[in-house]
Amino acid sequence: MESKESKNSGSTDKSDQDDVFVENGISKKVDKNNAKGKKRRKCLRDKTAPRPPHSGYIRFLNDRRDQFRSENPNLPFAEITKELAAEWNQLPADKKQHYLSAAEQERVKYVEELAAYRKTDAYKNFIQRKMKKNKVNTQIQEDQEFKKEKSSVDTKLKKDQESKKEKSSGDTKLKKDQELVKVKSSNDNINTVYDIPIFTDEFLNFSKGRDSDLRYLRKTVTDQEQEVAVLDKHIENMKNGIVKLEANTEKLQAGCSKYEEHLIKLRPLLLNAFAGISFPDNIEPPTNETIDTFMVNLATTLTTATGTDTDPSWIEDVKKAISNLDFS
Repeated sequence: MESKESKNSGSTDKSDQDDVFVENGISKKVDKNNAKGKKRRKCLRDKTAPRPPHSGYIRFLNDRRDQFRSENPNLPFAEITKELAAEWNQLPADKKQHYLSAAEQERVKYVEELAAYRKTDAYKNFIQRKMKKNKVNTQIQEDQEFKKEKSSVDTKLKKDQESKKEKSSGDTKLKKDQELVKVKSSNDNINTVYDIPIFTDEFLNFSKGRDSDLRYLRKTVTDQEQEVAVLDKHIENMKNGIVKLEANTEKLQAGCSKYEEHLIKLRPLLLNAFAGISFPDNIEPPTNETIDTFMVNLATTLTTATGTDTDPSWIEDVKKAISNLDFS
């Protein structure tokens, strides 16, 4: 009888151990039915919104995972991810930059599309539906979670009390369980917290899990820092380019202003020099409005004239007038 009860107790402890998960460094009791229900619960998603971009690291994983899996078919998914993470950390900077640059282009495109999408009526309607649904479901969800967690605590205490009546050695276990169970109050719900005794298998498993989480977080932080460094370098290069373009623009504007002043001064000098010249009937004398066009046509005539044709005298007069201009 005692052996059977011991097996039942062991199975109960194993089941209880399976229901423990870690949150903020503390193991918590999880209701399997509740967890299953949460997994099936569908969040309201905006299907018309632009898809978020992938980071350079994720693009690398998607690019290499299928090939690596075909080369190592016996490795589980977690080991494949771990090996690819190590390969990413050892990847040369030039090859890694290929993925980071593609991710940056996708991120810039996503930001532009998202900014444009947030101005549409579809986004406004989605926000209204989401706020309405959250307002209705918040209170119901809090009540359901409170009832399920309270039921889980009551079931645990009831089992411990029954075990105490049937087995005298159960008094010690019940007392320890009651001392370990603490109720942690929060603004929205009530969570059941368990302290883990040190130097136990449960404590070692918990410690290993935390170490694995920390390694993953460190790797994630390192990847993010690398991406931020690349973005900072791009920003710095763009700022330097903007400074150079602005300086060049100011220089060109100053040169244009100088040439414009020279043209303003040159136009009346040319008009005065051409005032005493008799032009042919087919050539209209220059005016203040047509002096620029006249000079362009005159330059064409002077460069194409051979001197062996009619050699009109007005051309010689024009050349002489231009050579006698006083620019002082």
